[in-house]
Amino acid sequence: MSTRRRWWWWLGLLPLAPAAAFVAAPLPEGLLDYRPVASVRVLDREGGLLRELRSSADGRSTPLTDAQIPPSVKNAFLAAEDHRFFGHLGVSPTAVARAAWQNVVAGRVVAGGSTITMQLARTLVPRERTLVGKLQEALWALRLEAHLSKGEILTQYLNRVPFGNNTSGLEAASQLYFGRHAEHLSLAQAALLASLPRGPTAYNPYRQPQRLEARQRWVLARLLATGLSTADDVEQARAAAWDLSSFEAAFRAPHFVQYVAAHLQQWGLGEATVVQTTLDPRLQPEVEAQMAQELNRLAERRVSSAAALVVDNQTGEVLAYQGSADFFSASIFGQNDGVQMKRQPGSALKPFIYAEAFNRGFSPATVIPDLETHFGNRKGAYAPKNYDQKTHGPVRAREALANSYNVPAVRVTDAIGVQTAVDTLRRAGFESLDQGADHYGLGVVLGNGEVSLWEAARAYSGLSRGGVVQPLKVVQRAFRADGSPLVVRPELTARRFADSRAVALVTHVLADNTARARAFGLDNALRLPFPAAAKTGTSKGYSDNWTIGFTAERTVAVWAGNFDGSPMIQVSGITGAGPIFKRVMTRAMREVRGKPLVDARGLGHAHICPLSGQLAGPSCPASMDELFFAGTEPTARCQMHGAVATGLPPPLQARCAALAAQSGEVVDLGVDYYDWADRQGLLDEPWLASACLGEASRETVGDTRLLSPATGDEFMLFDDLPPGDQAIPVRVRAQPGLGALEVRVDGVTQLVLSAPYTGRLSATQGPHTVTLHRPGDGPALARASYVVRTEARW
Repeated sequence: MSTRRRWWWWLGLLPLAPAAAFVAAPLPEGLLDYRPVASVRVLDREGGLLRELRSSADGRSTPLTDAQIPPSVKNAFLAAEDHRFFGHLGVSPTAVARAAWQNVVAGRVVAGGSTITMQLARTLVPRERTLVGKLQEALWALRLEAHLSKGEILTQYLNRVPFGNNTSGLEAASQLYFGRHAEHLSLAQAALLASLPRGPTAYNPYRQPQRLEARQRWVLARLLATGLSTADDVEQARAAAWDLSSFEAAFRAPHFVQYVAAHLQQWGLGEATVVQTTLDPRLQPEVEAQMAQELNRLAERRVSSAAALVVDNQTGEVLAYQGSADFFSASIFGQNDGVQMKRQPGSALKPFIYAEAFNRGFSPATVIPDLETHFGNRKGAYAPKNYDQKTHGPVRAREALANSYNVPAVRVTDAIGVQTAVDTLRRAGFESLDQGADHYGLGVVLGNGEVSLWEAARAYSGLSRGGVVQPLKVVQRAFRADGSPLVVRPELTARRFADSRAVALVTHVLADNTARARAFGLDNALRLPFPAAAKTGTSKGYSDNWTIGFTAERTVAVWAGNFDGSPMIQVSGITGAGPIFKRVMTRAMREVRGKPLVDARGLGHAHICPLSGQLAGPSCPASMDELFFAGTEPTARCQMHGAVATGLPPPLQARCAALAAQSGEVVDLGVDYYDWADRQGLLDEPWLASACLGEASRETVGDTRLLSPATGDEFMLFDDLPPGDQAIPVRVRAQPGLGALEVRVDGVTQLVLSAPYTGRLSATQGPHTVTLHRPGDGPALARASYVVRTEARW
């Protein structure tokens, strides 16, 4: 060949150089990744399918490895689509020529001559169905052949080819149409599936069975004609039944699956195609059924929905998750997830505040005044009310928590500080309480902040572990499309939020059915046939109620109410969520051998007077055993019960005898409770009780107390309110017959009071000291310090 002709030959090849470079270039990173086309199979803890989450590409798909695909199945697709697959380099000249002739004869495009490699190229890199697009498809096919083996190309194709009904890939199609894995397909079923890629809609098994049968028989004939199957096998396949399964997509535990799907990326499972969860397939439907039965009973009380969560305390695994009464009910907003929504929990947060108080010197025997009380608040005076609209005088912390009294709970919160209370709740995992302490104020203990049932279950499960909160776990294991495992990222780091001894005291109280009998009765929804601690909560206006409790092994959290916020008809936690809780907890513990609930290590006990909380004395009508931090048991004997003192003046002796009645004993509640006792009709002449007792209580005779304002009180002035409407109330407890008293503010007399010793002081900005005096210059009988602030200072 002459030099000139050689140059022309090379110049003629130049247009092919870019194509050659394209074919030789490495495949783009991620091109063969199955994740965009693979569906996510969400399984229960035993491997049962909860739901298959469709991929972003073409619905369901479950990739297989080459070894998982039987040769007979591969042959069916080769016969149907490309029987010369192993003999060409990605583009079949024979097929292209045949398709071109068919198109000319038909006068339109009726065939494309695409090989399996070209079909895979079209799936991986979509293009327009034009001549240019066809050339691009051919180049991509050559590139795939240059970098992949035939086995890899065929496997990629079978894992991606569409089969209709939002299903891609051989395994997903086999599961959908036959309810079996691809490795168990018969030749007849393989030929049926191989018939679908040519026209998934035209050959839809559920709508076009006759057309599909004709196509399947053609595929079987091609298997025989191409030598890819024997005559006997083909004949058997022609006579075999399809065993087509009905089209039923799994849709179990919908709220739970939605929660899992929404958090895959957060948990580091973005590449997962199989997610095996912790859900118990036997317990979940029981929870659904028990909830439905109880809601039927509550329908007349305008309770439309509920939510429940069951947790294994040892592992933190979620065993049951029900987000509403009916996922498909639009009338109750059933697709709302009551486990994750944020609502006011009412009294359900009290145990965590009491645990912190026990760690700071309180005990279950500490007597807390349950009296009408006005607390200083940035929004004005705050006067909490108990659920029963009553006050109960001196109550021990055990009674106060067990019966869910609000006023004592607010007093406890005031004692430890609002910031401490909020910090305690956040440590316990209530992350939704993300506002400042001033935003919630003392009402945080009564549930004025919004939290989720998920957070509550997690925190109560932490109580079961002695004050250690750990993440709730919903995924046991997860795998990529290639079968490699993924590491699940936890939702939070395990941490201790309370002293184990304080938690043991709280747990003992919450499990004490006798202690809560005053408010709930002895036969209530929290009484179970095994040791269990539980607490109810009802939000203001009966719009939400909660019951959350735990054994050593299980925690159950239940919410009941209405998603639209409408109030229930006088339904509280004990009558609404409580019965659902009892049903669910009973079933959650059915096959569990319960362990002891309270860890008493580090605790001591003493026999105390149920009224005073001090050591029971000889005059106390009853005694009870109470738990304390070891070494902090009370040493003083009861000062509220005593025999009538001897040597009293005859008139006083007579009145004391009347008070003592037949027992010869009297009760001295103390000056702080005299008003309450008088209103309750407990004492005919309450101011005489101290005088009736022996020397131990004589120091209370004649006590003068300044009840309001009290030391530490804070008041706020508002610019838009008249000064007269912002006066500070004054209340004094004094022995009758004491006479007039002067009320001095910063040494200046402001008021002169007579019985019943009430009045009002002008409010002026700044710190002040108020003192009580007999008229004249005698010493102060009582004093208190308070502060008046302006609105801008808060």
